[in-house]
Amino acid sequence: CRYAIADSPFSVPADVQTTDLSALINKLLNADKNEDDICHVNFDFLINGEFLRVPLGKHMEESSFSTETVVDIEYLEKFAAPKPVGSIVHDDWVSSLQGCQDCIVSGSYDKSVRVWTVDGKNIITMSHHTEPVKAVAWIKKVFVLIPQLSEYKPVSSKSPVLQIYIILQQVIYRIITFEHVGIIQHFHWVFGDLTY
Repeated sequence: CRYAIADSPFSVPADVQTTDLSALINKLLNADKNEDDICHVNFDFLINGEFLRVPLGKHMEESSFSTETVVDIEYLEKFAAPKPVGSIVHDDWVSSLQGCQDCIVSGSYDKSVRVWTVDGKNIITMSHHTEPVKAVAWIKKVFVLIPQLSEYKPVSSKSPVLQIYIILQQVIYRIITFEHVGIIQHFHWVFGDLTY
């Protein structure tokens, strides 16, 4: 492993911070290197799968560990949080999203389905659903499944439906509609190739 050190116990003060632990790891990693080869890497630390964000002693206290307890501390290279380079706007929460080569399809609680380019340009918007669209999926490149999923039992003629559309040259054609008696929780396409 690139940043591996010997699995040895170390005694550190209770008020040690992540920056101090990072300096310790760097010192161990660079111990046998020439001055030209020395590099400094920032690390994040995990104790029992939880990121260490406070001094070690405080974390131990919050986790009900004695400061005399030996704990395993894992470390990994620290990376800055990703910065968004753009956004795709919906009028409500996006409930599902799936990509297929050069397009993205999204379903939303605003009862719409949108097809986007990978650059975020809206190609098509379908706003005729009566309930939030909670799952979408591509079937091959030109087919998209758009279920109208309801969290509630159907009332009168409002049955949950599963609809299959074909998109050809930015024109949408609905080719199949399946009505259901009960609630549709999720779906998965298991059949072979579709032909049209």
